Amino acid sequence: MKLFMSAGEVSGDMYGGDLIQALRRKDPSIECVGMGHHQMRAAGATILADVTTASTIGFIEPIRYIPRLLRTYYAMKRALITQKPDAVIVIDYQGYHQWFATAAMRYGIPVIYYIAPQEWQWGTEAGGRRVVGYTHKIMAIFKEEADFYTRLGGDVTFVGHPIRSRICPQMSRDAFYAQEGILLDKRIVSVFPGSRVQELTHLLPIFLPAVASILTHFSDVVVRISVASPVYAARIQAAMMAYGLTDRVALYTGDSHELIQHTHVSIVSSGTVTLEHACLGVPFIANYRLGRLSYAIAKAVVGSKITHIALPNNLAKRRIVPEYIQDDCTVNTVVAAATDLLSSPAKHARMQDELRQVAASLGDGGAADKAAQVIMDYVGKKK
Repeated sequence: MKLFMSAGEVSGDMYGGDLIQALRRKDPSIECVGMGHHQMRAAGATILADVTTASTIGFIEPIRYIPRLLRTYYAMKRALITQKPDAVIVIDYQGYHQWFATAAMRYGIPVIYYIAPQEWQWGTEAGGRRVVGYTHKIMAIFKEEADFYTRLGGDVTFVGHPIRSRICPQMSRDAFYAQEGILLDKRIVSVFPGSRVQELTHLLPIFLPAVASILTHFSDVVVRISVASPVYAARIQAAMMAYGLTDRVALYTGDSHELIQHTHVSIVSSGTVTLEHACLGVPFIANYRLGRLSYAIAKAVVGSKITHIALPNNLAKRRIVPEYIQDDCTVNTVVAAATDLLSSPAKHARMQDELRQVAASLGDGGAADKAAQVIMDYVGKKK
């Protein structure tokens, strides 16, 4: 069996890597080729293209990457012809994959969507029908997602969220603190600035001054900044130098789940990392900023449908963690929210409990193994 796997973001590459490993546990002869990043390559896929550094959100920001994405799109279309896969597995990355999946269907190749567009959350039924129209099979990671696409006529299997199985930190607190050179009487504040250049551009100028203020007010706090991909390390270090934080803050390039596990409070760019914190019961502050024009367009198009930006808040259907978007995301609001959680053990404990309740709704684990079996069963019937 030969599968064409396609992921365009760091998180999609991570889940793609897990899926490839699960497939090969079931059948070591399975061959995987396609578009991805480090983790899919490490899992054994032949990577023909990598656009993770071109990943962005918004209406204006992606324009600069259009030539690169178009070159990649046409190259991957040609690869579908030369590689002759038994199926195409697309992972998240809606903007690109709606075109690529449609092209694969025209070639008569079955298309399976893993981590499908979240039309059920902030889209429309019309958008959901379009997704159903360019996929043969959807492997849903949320129960509401499965119900939504099934109702619209999709062939859907609920597999649960893959994040549940990925989170298994092993290091004790003492071992982690020793590794990082942190005294045991200190509390860690972690910063997760995102996995897109756009996020670093818009959020580091908020997060870094906020960190400086927190360090001034809390003598028992140390700060670690998580680097989503090695390609961003130099950019983050340069920003730290500009804010005079080089000697006071350290970058963290290890397993992000180990860092989250031993963090007291995190400041994050809203995305998958919010679910990782929920699964580990670690309080955080969610933030997001777009370019002004992109935000104005987004607000006009879908603003009324978006009640929360943080996934745990969306799943809980209420605000259980602080979240700030666009002009509400400021140094002052981030510092105030962090100060609140650092100063109040009761608020910190309550948020921990509420996040664990959200985590319980993400399935019982094993999503990659379940998805692998769905793929093998579906493709097996088509061959």
